[in-house]
Amino acid sequence: MEKVQPDKLRDFDGEAERIQALVALQDRELAVCFLGSSGVGKSTLVNALVAGDRVIVPSGGIGPLTAQALVVRYSDKPRFVVEYHSPKNFWNLTFALEQSLQSERKREGPRHEGKVRDDFEALVDAEVREDAEKTIPASGPQKLKLDEYKKQVRLMITGNQDGPAELPYLVDCLRTVAGKDRVWGTELRVEDEDRVEQLQAVLNWAIGEFAPRSHSVDDADFFDALQDHASGFLAPMIKELTVYWDSPVLKEGVTFIDLPGLGISGDVYQAVTSQWVRERAQAIVLVVEPRGVFEVNAEMLRTSGFLNRLLHSCYDPTADPVLLLVAVVKGDVISDERYAQDRSKSKKKREHFAEVCAETAPHIRGQLRAQLQAIWSSGNEQVGQEQQGVIDRILDSVQVHPVSAVQYRKLLRQDEDDSAFISRPEQSGIPQLVGALEGLARSRRAEHAGHVLEVTATFFSRLLSALRLNQARWQEENRATDEVELLRGELESFLGPLRKEFNVRQGAFREFLRNTLPQKIEALVASARTAASKEILKYLGTLEDAHWNTLRAAVRKEGIFSGSRHINLPLDFALRFEEPIAVTWGKLILKEIRGRTKEFAEDCVRLVEQVVDWAKAQGARVQPQMILAHRDEIKADAKKLEAVGREMVNELREEVKNNLIKEIEGPIRKRCKRFVEKGEAEGAGVKGRILGLFRKLAEEATEAAAGPATTILTSCFREVEKEILTVFVRYQDPLTSAAESIIASHELRTKRSDAQRRKKVLAEVGEVLSACPWGATNEAVPRAGAPT
Repeated sequence: MEKVQPDKLRDFDGEAERIQALVALQDRELAVCFLGSSGVGKSTLVNALVAGDRVIVPSGGIGPLTAQALVVRYSDKPRFVVEYHSPKNFWNLTFALEQSLQSERKREGPRHEGKVRDDFEALVDAEVREDAEKTIPASGPQKLKLDEYKKQVRLMITGNQDGPAELPYLVDCLRTVAGKDRVWGTELRVEDEDRVEQLQAVLNWAIGEFAPRSHSVDDADFFDALQDHASGFLAPMIKELTVYWDSPVLKEGVTFIDLPGLGISGDVYQAVTSQWVRERAQAIVLVVEPRGVFEVNAEMLRTSGFLNRLLHSCYDPTADPVLLLVAVVKGDVISDERYAQDRSKSKKKREHFAEVCAETAPHIRGQLRAQLQAIWSSGNEQVGQEQQGVIDRILDSVQVHPVSAVQYRKLLRQDEDDSAFISRPEQSGIPQLVGALEGLARSRRAEHAGHVLEVTATFFSRLLSALRLNQARWQEENRATDEVELLRGELESFLGPLRKEFNVRQGAFREFLRNTLPQKIEALVASARTAASKEILKYLGTLEDAHWNTLRAAVRKEGIFSGSRHINLPLDFALRFEEPIAVTWGKLILKEIRGRTKEFAEDCVRLVEQVVDWAKAQGARVQPQMILAHRDEIKADAKKLEAVGREMVNELREEVKNNLIKEIEGPIRKRCKRFVEKGEAEGAGVKGRILGLFRKLAEEATEAAAGPATTILTSCFREVEKEILTVFVRYQDPLTSAAESIIASHELRTKRSDAQRRKKVLAEVGEVLSACPWGATNEAVPRAGAPT
């Protein structure tokens, strides 16, 4: 190809690299994320699935301060790897608390002032210094932030975030960890010495190594160290924790991610869950109790980004397949209650449990449909067609697994003082859930392998068509120059009407790409803004019954409040703006691009087919092999374009998620802050004023998001356009290319005066085609199972 057609090398090389990257994904992990409320039993379930009766994922957690996703992967040598936060985080925390303590002492009077040094001032972020210079108010966001800092440090120093320890003692202990003098008149307690020493070791490691640290199962304190890092006093120092275990289900390529439970601080929960659920998860396990799926569970699926992720691929589910499984836990508690109420004791506990499991699946499915429809229905209105399609897709594929991790682990332990009421592992439902996840991992690998084969087939079809076209050109017998000119004249007469038709169709296609689509994108954003405003107002209507103090707390926290009722205006507004964009991009934009592109490609093929028919009608004057090869090459390229824009779905989702929330968040925070500063959050009628503010924010936020949304969609479209034009650059004039193929044998006479070169080229092409499993047989695509 480099010798006879170098202009095509870049195209083929680029496609080969993309296929190699696709092949490299063959062994990627099947990320299974566990979602559920705090305390529902996610960690217990993960332990049962991975380690039987062993505890490798600590449960219990420490509340809303150090939420992190605990990742469990396979290794034949169990270990855990921890990456600590940058020392900067520790300096920031210490500096902020010390400055706060100094402010408290100043307010108490000169005789209470402490002896503060500037040990940490040069080490902390400018923003932290600026915040610390402000007087900490008695209430408001700064006070809440300070309370969270104190809880973190109590956990680190005393092992209990609610433990008895005053701020001077905590600050002195942080200074000890950092190797500084204690300046607040306190002494280190004996019971805290070991934790302070370990914190010093961790900080020194982070300063010196700043690299992940591994702990092997061979270490004597392995399980204690794991507990301390995952949910104990070292948790605030952790950036990322990964446990490796030699479990059969993990060996299949499954990776478990135990996400922080609902109840974790809103911002932290959203950041951690969104990273996994929207970007990497291939399966979601929603952990619920036998009472069923409630609004909080459905809202969790929405705020985590799972539902909008499905919306982005609602018209092409294969572009982003992600499966929902519902694990129903604690059914054994209900079976215990039924057994206690069964005075005749006619059934064993395991029989009651089997009945609970049998009742669970249809109960859960019905509740899941109702709750998903409720969060998308906005009152009494019907769910949109696309949202209903996502709900139907979820219900068609959802798997419901009633399980008892507790009974399963008791059975494995065989403890006569704490025996299980089941007699076989299968009665717990755990082996069935393991089998489902293993089967999912195998099926995804098979699907990926099929996709690789399909893409490879298209690549080889195009490559072999190009090679055979070159072979046909070099095999052609020479013709006299006058015959070439005669043939050219006749062919030009035939091509005249076809060229006029092609020019019309090409112009329409260019107009579609240059003007029609950008206009449709602007209309889409305008429509999305209108729809979003409508949905946001309906959402705000649900806040009418909220307590005025809750609404005021949300305003004071710049639109976000997590308390008796969770309010997150930036996220809720952004989700409702994103939904119509996700639907319309797939339904109208990508679908129309693909349709018009396919139509134009088919037009090119059809017109070239007419040239093929003309060539065949010339009999012996024209050998049609070259024009046939040329037609097949166009067909192969057209096939490649059928999936145009497929990868853009995921990229668009991430662009929308990352940018819209930022644009919407700014106006909300500013208006809320101005509202509070003007004193409108106080006094009679405050609830009405706040609701009025929220309604104004709805209009301002959607207006702020319109421009970035148009930019994002236009950018994604330009990438799709580039993908199309890369293929069609060779078909600016396919009729002329076809004509040149017909008379190539005559035109190439002067270019191939060297007979030896002609002989060498044909020999090399023949050698390549003979070596290729599909080249010698003239097959268009690779055979299933053939080497790639």
